Amino acid sequence: MADLQKLSGAERLLLCRRYFHVGFACLPLLWAVNAIWFFRYAFPSGANATAETAQIRRYVCWSATGALCWGLLLTGWLFFYNIQRSYGLFDWPEKITAVFPLGYV
Repeated sequence: MADLQKLSGAERLLLCRRYFHVGFACLPLLWAVNAIWFFRYAFPSGANATAETAQIRRYVCWSATGALCWGLLLTGWLFFYNIQRSYGLFDWPEKITAVFPLGYV
């Protein structure tokens, strides 16, 4: 990992942009890392704003939004799946569940 303090503003922007774009490959954890890692540079305190700050802020906000949406969708899916499976209203959750007997795996 690169030390963000040692990178120039343009290099930080490039790295933030790359993390954001790679997050579209179904890697919401990378979006969360991007939002946390670059938060300090997206919302600087005082008059430390640079030309890249607005662009980094945009990528950080979208990364946080994407990670939050992924987290909510995953949580919703887990609740829905477990409720359907526990009540037994439908048989599709049992069809997609892999249960291996002990001693055969």
